[in-house]
Amino acid sequence: TANGYRIGDFAYFSDASMMPQDVMSQIEDVDTLVIDALRWDRSHGSHLTLKQAVEIAKELRPRRTLLTDASHNVDHYAANRHLRDREVTGGLDIQYAYDGQKISITL
Repeated sequence: TANGYRIGDFAYFSDASMMPQDVMSQIEDVDTLVIDALRWDRSHGSHLTLKQAVEIAKELRPRRTLLTDASHNVDHYAANRHLRDREVTGGLDIQYAYDGQKISITL
């Protein structure tokens, strides 16, 4: 079982391998989404893939999506270059987060 948190216009989900529709409806209007994305496309029992995380972001359409929990096999820079492709992201701001990154949230 994974936990997710919503604080104002911010939602955080880590160690999740799926996002139930009832949860999606509870966070459909968030500004910033932080979501698990372990690796490109090989499934894992307790983590989303990059492709799954992007599809969730495309459905929710937050202003900004930060991906977390990348495995050591994900090249952070190459993945973020890939995520700048509007065809991949539907024009959304989706990128892997980095260590020490700080964000502001509105309550």
